[in-house]
Amino acid sequence: MQLMVLANSYKELPKWSILRRKGVKEGFEVFLINQTKYDYKLVNVDHEILIYRQAFFENEWVFVEPIKKDFSPWCGNSYMTSRVIKSNDYFSFLAPCIDGNIKMKMRFSIIAMDRANAIPIVSNEFEGWIHLGLLGKKSTGKY
Repeated sequence: MQLMVLANSYKELPKWSILRRKGVKEGFEVFLINQTKYDYKLVNVDHEILIYRQAFFENEWVFVEPIKKDFSPWCGNSYMTSRVIKSNDYFSFLAPCIDGNIKMKMRFSIIAMDRANAIPIVSNEFEGWIHLGLLGKKSTGKY
């Protein structure tokens, strides 16, 4: 499995996007490519695949807080569905562009599940701008 960021491939977010209504107009493409012979479940809540942006800060990878802060399920059914990426298939995402005053190295991570294990998948690194206030918890490598 490969998570690939095309950091210079800006596209307009759809008009129905929650992020668009919050003032974010553009995003760049991120692809999750499954070139294996196996299908994998992806960790998701309410049909939204959990994909995390991280920034390299003070020699550690730190989670970037999402723009959509109201991402918390309120009923027990939120975790009952699963999204599956089939063998030799791909998913594409639009990652919102973030403005900021500090240039940092960034990446994305996502969790895939085989029959018994959580498998973290990390993207290629790219340069981006961020405000320090968006930095959250340090990445321990455990999910």
